[in-house]
This record gives sequence, structure tokens and C-alpha cells, in this order.
Amino acid sequence: MSGVNLPLPCEAYTGNEPFAFVSYAHSDAVEVYPEILRLHDMGYRVWFDEGIDPGNEWPEEIASAIQKAALFIVFVSDQAVQSHNVRNEINFALALRKPFLAVHMVETLLPPGMALQMSSIQAILKWRMSEDLYLRKLERVLPRTIGEAVISGTDVLDVIPSPHVGKKKESEPAMRSPDSRAKVQKVKPATGITNKTSTFAGIEFIWCSPGAFMMGSPSTETDRSPDEIQHQVTLTRGFWMGKYEVTQAQWESVMGTNPSYFKGKDLPVEQVSWDDVQAFLTKLNQQGKGAFRLPTEAEWEYACRAGTTTAFCFGDAPAQLGDYAWYNQNSGGQTHPVGQKRPNAWGLYDMHGNVYEWCQDWFGDYPIGAVTDPPGSTSGSDRVNRGGGWNYSPGGCRSAIRYWNSPGYRSHLPGVPPGRFARSSLRCPFHYSEQRKIRGTVAMPPARRVGARRSSGLADRPELQGSGDGSPQLNFF
Repeated sequence: MSGVNLPLPCEAYTGNEPFAFVSYAHSDAVEVYPEILRLHDMGYRVWFDEGIDPGNEWPEEIASAIQKAALFIVFVSDQAVQSHNVRNEINFALALRKPFLAVHMVETLLPPGMALQMSSIQAILKWRMSEDLYLRKLERVLPRTIGEAVISGTDVLDVIPSPHVGKKKESEPAMRSPDSRAKVQKVKPATGITNKTSTFAGIEFIWCSPGAFMMGSPSTETDRSPDEIQHQVTLTRGFWMGKYEVTQAQWESVMGTNPSYFKGKDLPVEQVSWDDVQAFLTKLNQQGKGAFRLPTEAEWEYACRAGTTTAFCFGDAPAQLGDYAWYNQNSGGQTHPVGQKRPNAWGLYDMHGNVYEWCQDWFGDYPIGAVTDPPGSTSGSDRVNRGGGWNYSPGGCRSAIRYWNSPGYRSHLPGVPPGRFARSSLRCPFHYSEQRKIRGTVAMPPARRVGARRSSGLADRPELQGSGDGSPQLNFF
């Protein structure tokens, strides 16, 4: 990257509405100016340092703009990390706890101090993405509060849900015919639970009976994302879902190591990639105590909703979220031991907040119309995350909210050792389905991949034979 004299991409925003502050190295103007123009053309209000009036005190103007900004965006490059001004701006924004987005223009080795400072902020690695993917992720992650179309007075930006959350739009294309919409409205919420509990391989599980539910969110739901297209899902097989997020003690007992940033045996394990979880499941299955896999995204949302049709498992009011979840308004900036908050109606804890969770599926568009036992997309580049986390806003912890990341994702910052400094954690429950019985013993089928989704936990337990009403029984021969 090299700087040259260029015409300004647009006028810097100087009004009183929420706006984004853009930090960059002036020597990167050739590459950054088109990005500023892109943001402006997308309808976002943008302030950059060319908006300082001649004769004004530069540091005071910069500090004032950062203080007023609703979002801090830094375009990261080798020149940017060496810039004294950029580093000062980053330090000030972090000190003010501003919602923060780092766009990595090139692969950059961050100095250790900066890597530590930026360990808990959201990043987009533009340098390794196609233009189309970059645009999709940029649009999804930018809060609508810095755009020209502010939806309502409730759109205060608490934090940018991360990683990669969809951006709400005022309208979206009609995806269903009136007939299919009528069918959607007739679906009865699943009762789904028989209050059966059991422990496999030292992990507690709760039985979720077969049922049907509405996956996604209605168009009227606050903080809804356009990819949450509502559709009917029928699950014909019950499954065992982890009662709690997998703890560090449970992970270490299987893997012999603990990659988590926040340490504590009863804290949920985090800093684990989807690939790491597959290795964990392989070792867990080798113990001969069950056949474990991750849940599909549909199974995860079914278990999270626990028969409800509201934004959260307890209703629509975010004011109650603190009773059920650790999120950005009560977590104190860290994870907490599992099971301290109230469970949902089916007895599952921390489905909203604390740490987000991998599912088995590839991330992809939802199907149009009703589906049965959906396995998710058959291919893709990212796996699904669900559940929100300790640093997420209430809207980022809803039952329908979707996230995604590459299967190897642990840390989003180049130059940071994998697994050390990712902002959000992961939950790894497991799933149960098909069974096979052999006289005198129980044969465990190998762990299966169903489509592609990230880490939430369910257990495939062959010796659990479903009864006629869908509830589990232990069968010995």
C-alpha cells in the first residue's frame, strides 16, 4: 500500500446522528478511500480525519469525533499498525469501550501489545475473502444505527453482535406464498420434552422428544436479521441435548489440554474451533460410552425455543434476559460457570449468552417452505454458531439469531497464536439418534456428520431405545 494525493471519497459526516469513525494510515489512502466511499454509498454516515476544519486543533477534533461515534472502524495494514496516530485512536476507542470493527486489508502481523488490546473486538479478514463474501459480511455486521434509515428509537447500539451477525433491513422480499404463510400460522409449538435426564461420558443430557416448530423469526421481531426466514421444521426423531455447556474440566478430561482464555473448571470451554470439536468428539466416541455428534442448526433452535415462539425462550422482553443469560450488560466482560442462570422450559441452561455454540451444519440460506429433519446446507465455507455470548447485546442472543465462522476459527486476529485471544467462546453439547443392539453388549455407531453445523451438544447413545411415545428407555440384554 502506498499513499498518493487523491480526491476525497466523500464529505465527512458532521451532523448529530449516529456515525462511524474511520481510522486508517494516510499512506493507505489508495486502498481505504474506496472503502469509505463504499460505506457512504451504502447509506452509512462516516467520519474520517479529512473532516477536520483548517485551524482546529487536530488531537482535540479526533478525540471529540471518537467520543461521539457510535462505531469505531479501523482499516488494518502494515502501515496502520506502525502508525502512532492509528494506535492512539485505537487505544482511545477501546478505553471508551466503543463498538469496534477491524477490517484487515492485508495479512498483518500485529505487535504483541496491539494483538492483546484487540483480542476482544470483531474483525473481518478482507484479504482472504472474495469481494462478494466481503460485501456480505460487511453488510451483515454493520449496525443499522449508523445508516440513514434508523428504524426506531429502540435502535441504540450496545455492541456489534459478533461474529458476523445479519443487519436488519426495513423490508425483505416475500419468500412465501399466502398459502404457505397460512400453513406456517397453523403450526403448533412443540411440547418436545419428557423431563428425562441421563449422564453419558460424564456429561448430563436432557431428552428432547420429536416435534414440529417454526424456525427463524417473524418479520415483526425486534433486531431481526434478513437471513432468519421463518419456516416450519418437523423433527421425526428425538435426541439428547447437553444440559449445560461443556465445561473446561470435561474438555480437559478428554483432550488433556485446556485452550480456554478464561480459566475455571466449571467455566464453559472456549477458544475451540469446529475442527477442534470434531477431534474432541472422536476421542469421546473412542471411550465406548456413546456415539456423539453436534446438533444440526434446526435441532439447536428447537431445543433453545423449548416450545416457545417468542424472541427468547422466556418471552419477548429483553429486560428478563439477565435472569437466563450472561450477556454484555451483566457478564462483567467474561464467561461464568455453567448453570448459574435459569434454564428454559425443557431444563437446558445458558442457551442464550455466556458462550456461543458450534452446530454441525454448513452456514447457508434457509429452505423456502416446510422441511422435515433438515441437515442444513450440503457444502460451504463456514460452519454455524448459535446462542450469543457474554459480550453480545440482547438482540444478539435471540433464539433465531444466526452466526457463522470458518471451521478452523479460534482467533480472528492475524499474528495471534491460535486459540489464545478470540473474543467469544464456544459451547459443545452433543446429539443422539440411531441405535444398534447386539446381544450381550452395545455396539456404538461412529459419530456422524449431518450436513454441517457448529458446536452445541447432543449425544448419540445406541443403548437408548425410544419407546412408542418417543421417550427414551435403557435396554439391556
